[in-house]
Parts: sequence; C-alpha cells; structure tokens
Amino acid sequence: MATQYGIQLAVHLISSHFGNLVAKVCDCLLRKGTLTLANIIRFTDLPPQQVKSCILVLIQHNCVQAYAMQQEVGFGEAPRVITQYTVLFYNILHRLRFAKFLAIVSEELDKECEEILEGLLQHGRLTLEQILDRAKSNQSGVQDSLRESFIKLGRACFVERCPAPEQFLAPQSKEETPARKRGAKSAKLVKGPQTIEQRAIAAAAPMDAKRFSVIMNTGTDVDDSPNVAVGEKRKQDALELDKESGASCEKDVLWRANFEEFVRRLRHKACIANVKTRLDDGAAIVLSAMLGATRSEETKVKIENSVPLSMDTIFEGVMKRKAGRSMTLEHVRSSLIQLGCAPGVTGVAESYSVDLKNIIELVQNDEVESIILKRYGKEAYRIFRLLSKSYHLLETDKISDTTFVEKKDTAKILYQLWKDEYLQMEKLNLHAGRQTQFQLWKVTKDTLWGHALNEMYHSALNLSLRVAYELEQEQEIIQLPREKRVGALGSRFERLRKVRILLESSLMKLDDTIMVYNDFCLLILAPSVSYANTSEVFKNFIRVLCNANTSEGFRPGTDVSLPEVNLPFGKLGPALLGQAPNNRPILAFFALWAHGNIRKILLFEHWKEKDNEVLIYERLPPDRNYTKLMGQSKFCLCPGGYEVASPRAVEAIHAGCVPVMFWGPTIWAFVPAHFEPITGFPAICLVLRACGLPICHL
Repeated sequence: MATQYGIQLAVHLISSHFGNLVAKVCDCLLRKGTLTLANIIRFTDLPPQQVKSCILVLIQHNCVQAYAMQQEVGFGEAPRVITQYTVLFYNILHRLRFAKFLAIVSEELDKECEEILEGLLQHGRLTLEQILDRAKSNQSGVQDSLRESFIKLGRACFVERCPAPEQFLAPQSKEETPARKRGAKSAKLVKGPQTIEQRAIAAAAPMDAKRFSVIMNTGTDVDDSPNVAVGEKRKQDALELDKESGASCEKDVLWRANFEEFVRRLRHKACIANVKTRLDDGAAIVLSAMLGATRSEETKVKIENSVPLSMDTIFEGVMKRKAGRSMTLEHVRSSLIQLGCAPGVTGVAESYSVDLKNIIELVQNDEVESIILKRYGKEAYRIFRLLSKSYHLLETDKISDTTFVEKKDTAKILYQLWKDEYLQMEKLNLHAGRQTQFQLWKVTKDTLWGHALNEMYHSALNLSLRVAYELEQEQEIIQLPREKRVGALGSRFERLRKVRILLESSLMKLDDTIMVYNDFCLLILAPSVSYANTSEVFKNFIRVLCNANTSEGFRPGTDVSLPEVNLPFGKLGPALLGQAPNNRPILAFFALWAHGNIRKILLFEHWKEKDNEVLIYERLPPDRNYTKLMGQSKFCLCPGGYEVASPRAVEAIHAGCVPVMFWGPTIWAFVPAHFEPITGFPAICLVLRACGLPICHL
C-alpha cells in the first residue's frame, strides 16, 4: 500500500541508489499514477532525453513496467496505441531486503549461487552470458560451475525470466469475467476487477513453463521448476521452438531475481517464528515440515491455508529435520491440535491444513497492541484489546465496566486513541423524554492496519535518513586507509561502525514488521485513490473536476469540468473591484508566470512593455493590485500554459472583463450577450491579426 510516508521512503531509496533525477521521475509516477512519456516530461519539467534515461534506469532495476494500450481519440479518428509507464512500489521497497534475500540463498544453496544473485540484485537484469562474464576466471571448469549454480537458482525459483518489455494490453470487454491465468504471479482466481496496472503486469509475466526454464549453450532445455504442472509441461512441449534457435535466443534472454519467491520464504519464516514464540518448538517444527513439503504446490504468496497433507507425509517431513527426530507420532498429533488443524478428508485418508491467515493476523494484533502498551499504558492496552476482539460497537460505560477502568479515565483514553486514528467513533442520539447522546467505539482493521503501516514507513524513512546523515558526516573517515585510522580518528570510525550497525539492524527489524502488514497480509487495504488507479475506481462515476485533463482520466462526454477560482482566506470570493465599461482605461491585461510557448512568444516577446494600453507583467510589482487591474481592463488575456486549468477566466468574468483565450493557433474572445458593448474589441483584433493568428468571436 503506497501511503504518504511509503512514497517518501520509496523516493528516498531511489535517490540514494540512483540519484535525484531518477528519484524525481519515480516520485512523479508514485504520486500521479500511470503516465505516458509526454506527461512525465510535463510534470517533472525535465528535458525529454533525461526523462527517457531515468525511465530506462527504473525499468532496468525492475521498478517500472511499460505496457502499450489502445487509446480512443476524437470522433471519426482511428484509435492509437500509446505506451504507459507504471511504477512498481513493492519492488522499490524490496531494495531494503536484498541482504535478507542473499541470506536465504546462502543458507539453502551455496556461496557461488549467492554471488550470482548478488550480481542480479546489483544490476537489475542480466543475460546468462553477462552473468558468466562477471566471474573473474575464464577457465572452462569455473564457467561450468557457474552454469550449474545458475540452474540451481532456477530450480529453486530464485531467478526468473524478465517480463515482456512492452506488452500490448487489449481493451477489456464488459463480458469478460475473471479467470484463472497462467503464471505464479497471476495463478489465482481474481475475485474482483483488476486495475489496468495489475492486468499489465500479469500479461507481461511469462507462463511458469518458460519463466524458470534455462536453455544452455548446448541446446538442452533445463526445466526442473517444481512449480510447473504437468499440463503446462505438455503445453511447453507443444510450443517448443527449434533447439538451435532456442540456444541462440537464450543469449538475449534477460534474467532477474524473483522477489515473489523470496517473499514466500520470508512469510513462512515469520509464521514459524510466531508459532515458536506463541506455542512451542514442537508446533514450529511441524509447521516448518508442512510448509517445506508443500512449497512447490503453492500457487501464490498470500495463501490463506497451507496445502492439505496426510499424517504420514507430515510425520515423514518432521523426521527429516534434525530437531524433529525425537518427536513421536502422538507428539505430532498434539502439535497439530495446537496449530488448530482440524482433520479433513481427502479421498480415503485424513488430511491436515494450517490456517496461515490466522497466524499472520495474530502477529499484526500483537504488533499494534505492543505499540498501544508502550505509548498509552496498561489501561489503554486493555481497552484496545477488548475492542479489537469485539465484532460490534461498544459504549463507553460498557468498556469501563469490562476493563475495570474508571469511567472518566476511559473517556480520556478512548478520545486519545480516536484522535491518533487507532479507533473509530460513532455518535448515537436518543430522544426518549430528553435527548441523550451515546458514544460508540470500535476497531476497523483495514483502516487501523493502513494507519499503522504509514507510521512504520515514517519510522523506516527516519532511520534511513539518519544512516545517510551519519555516513555523509564521516565521509572523510570512511575514505581513509585502515592504517591511518588511529587515535581520535580510530575512535570516530569505531563510533560510526557501531551507530551504523545499530541503525541498520533496527531498520531490518522494522522492515520485518512492515512485511507483515504489507507483503504477508491477506486483508486488502483501502487504496489511496488520490495517487493512482482512479480509472477503475471511478469507472461508473460522473466526476466533477477542476483539473479536466484527459491524460489524468477526465472523460469529456461523461465528466463535468468545474472552473477553478482563487478564494482569499476567510472569503467566499475575490473582491468586487470591477469598473463600468466606460471607465476602464486598460485595453488588455495579463500578469504572472511565462510558462508555455504561447505566453513566452506571443505575450512577452510581442507585447511586454510595448504598449501603454496593453499591460503585460511576468512579475506583478508590489504596489499593483491584481484584482483591481483586472477590474480596470476591457480584455483579460488568458493564454494557455503547461497546465490544463486556470482560474484566470473565472476571475475575468467576475471582474466584468472579457476573457480572451489563446490556445493553439486560434484566439477565442468570449463576449456573452449580457456584457455591455466594449468599443476596444476591434483594436485588439487588429493587434492579434498582426501576429498572424486567426480570431474567433463568440
């Protein structure tokens, strides 16, 4: 979920890794949503070539996905295909977890696999040839060993082929219903409508049969991915290309780290660690055995329940673990009862499945309750715990009686928790003889999780900024050779080392909690519609927008444009300073910024300081009043700038001044019928025609 501080954290990560220009483009995409190249250039105000380079960097490091889609144009015109760019917020946050990913590979595989993964994480995307070239030695034995290590990574699903670079996204018909798609990234039944961005990412992802397959230079297709089903292998065999062409094309195939698989492993670890803390070692061993045995059958990361297993399979998995060899069958059964596994029937044998969703929710509750306890004390902790376990609204007196907290203290605590967005309050008014008001309280988990997640993003951002600050302050010490770090310099370096270890370990620990709410959570948090994905959210709405820009989703045939107007603080409108038509000494007036070619060329080159009756200001002098000058003018010039909307036309009409619109090659002079005749119109038409621009008088 991209919250306010989540976006700031993502931008900081991109800035620290790739610089401020790339961070500016990333910030634009995070806040504005999916954009075309032209709109990114317009919003960032950067040169086109710089924007293109920044986008290429973000694509190379898997932070942006490009896709092509059909865009309807005007009536009678054929639709055109445009390229859109969408930012991958979660992939940016994964840059915090590279050390965790490397640790997983180091534990499960070997050092050489870890080095290959480190290269992919560092460079984003590499071909197999580039991966092999990174090795220091060119000996055939070393190269063969690297190939074997790469195959191991592919078999474990730690690396994957990159998605299509610019997948075409066909328009979704109204009759199209959610269906099961191929590929681990989309192999789930979509219960609700997908956003355009989700459809683009799913369409670009290759199917599993191809996603993890490695074609070596010999033409041998190595495809031992455990996630590939038998049916998909048949499809792969049917669609298999010629071996020679497959071997030659393999040199151009780009590979990247499979973040999804690493998140799956970390989710399993979090569930096992929670069970070990909450229950005992035996339950943790049983859960670890069950998750290890069914890893290849999981089709997505956020599964609600583990894959059902028979008792024999579970016991066999427990025996394979060193810590589980002392467990008896009865011990395993009691651990399953502790885990809440009710035996089901699969065929003729009993099967057991663990509710992983419940384990994750318990972790989330524990985290929030610990925050409440540390921040607000034991009484607030008891009140919050009661409300979080209640499925209905509770009245203040009922809460006080149940938690044994004084009523006046209960009211204060509830109000403070509500003020800090941990609770929701509803007021109930009763009219029985006399009016009585009750305050009812509850915990809404999706809202609470979003608030807690935003606070965690804020804390992670502060820790990251502090690490960057400490490194910047001691840059000279870091660059010194080791033999020169003696005395006071050595003490400073040692202090920096300890501070850095403390801050980075705290950040990693905090990120573990962020993943519980962000990457492991099955609860879909409410989207922040002000940042992105508005096309799906508002598909059936008629919107009233002051920024009526088609590039941001405005639909001319459906939505309504509301003109902008500047309102002084505490006022309902600008001051009424308009003069009578025969008492307006200024023929035409314009003031403020010179952005856009029309303003720069037409206004400031042709008219600025060249006519006493046509006043053009780039910066209004301090002694001049903008509203008063508009009220003394016959015509108010309203040239188009970079933005699609401006309050100038509304202000002109309010001041009784004729707004003159400049857009493209035509000038539109709006003179409504209720306006009194203005004798200066022919004069300004002559000035405009002198510039070679046609006039349209409405």
